Amino acid sequence: MPATRRHRKPSKRTTRLPSSCKSKSRRSSSHKPRTQRGGNFLYDQAWRAFIDNGTITDFTQSQLKNVNLYFVNTDYTNPNHPERTLTSFVDAILKPAPKDNMDPNTWRTMILPRQAPITDELMAIIADRSIYLDKLVINYCPSLTDEHLRTFYQTRLGDNPDADPYNDIGNVDIIDLKGCTSLTHNSAEFFYVYEPIVINLSDIPTLTDEWVINALPEEGTPWDLILNNAPLLTNATVIATAEKAHNMLKNFQIRNNPNVGYIAVEAIAQAANRIVRADFQGCAQIEATLAANPLPPGTPRPNIQNPFPLGTNMEQAHNLPGIPPRALWEVPAPPIPAAQARRRRGV
Repeated sequence: MPATRRHRKPSKRTTRLPSSCKSKSRRSSSHKPRTQRGGNFLYDQAWRAFIDNGTITDFTQSQLKNVNLYFVNTDYTNPNHPERTLTSFVDAILKPAPKDNMDPNTWRTMILPRQAPITDELMAIIADRSIYLDKLVINYCPSLTDEHLRTFYQTRLGDNPDADPYNDIGNVDIIDLKGCTSLTHNSAEFFYVYEPIVINLSDIPTLTDEWVINALPEEGTPWDLILNNAPLLTNATVIATAEKAHNMLKNFQIRNNPNVGYIAVEAIAQAANRIVRADFQGCAQIEATLAANPLPPGTPRPNIQNPFPLGTNMEQAHNLPGIPPRALWEVPAPPIPAAQARRRRGV
């Protein structure tokens, strides 16, 4: 890990505030993006106007809110104006951040298009003008590197990179970097220090146990950790997650992993006392264990959601006398043939 991690101040759980200035205990874990005026394709219209005319003056700041560029077609360019790029487009959209974080013109969300050409300048603009950012989504952008993340966070901290991050408004609560395959284990530093409550590092085939474990803060976070389609991860990642994040973890996903076994399921059940969903679908070792130890007839088979009786938390469910432990991992039931389904409904 980079040396900067060792010199950070210890966690101050009573003073660290998310960028929305709400305590974690009051924040919703649904993380639903706000609706944009004009529909999902408003930004693509603005992009085409910018590429053609070099301006977005036809679009007001109240329209260009919670910047969702996911549907922008960055293949649409103007060969006569190569300077009109995604970086210059974001530069035109984002105005200087209001000083009041409750201002309705405060930027809260930044979602970049797939395959976006990420640059240091782009990350610096986003960091500088959206200091109250709650959600950063950069999916399937192999151009994103550790250095771009470093630029992002150092810009948010200004000239004092050793400032206490737990008192800094620069924290971003939702970090979704799914499919950003150029990231390396050095990116773990940023997650460790800034403690996002949602981390998605799915579809990064080079993701390792050491990388994930070093990304986990010492205590309390994240709420959601999504590590699907990362074949190098093993039980060690799941066990460390259950131990380090047991007080806050609610949603854990590690689908399609050949090296995760049933011991990982047990670790989540025993240590993560607030978990409401654990998704191990497609993990061959776990499915083999289930095949060798089938559930009793009539046992409900949802995903691992609310696996214990209502009114009990995870710790209580393992200690209630007279209540046999339920299977935490329950695979989906096979589909019912259409004719049989009609008969069951009395059709």
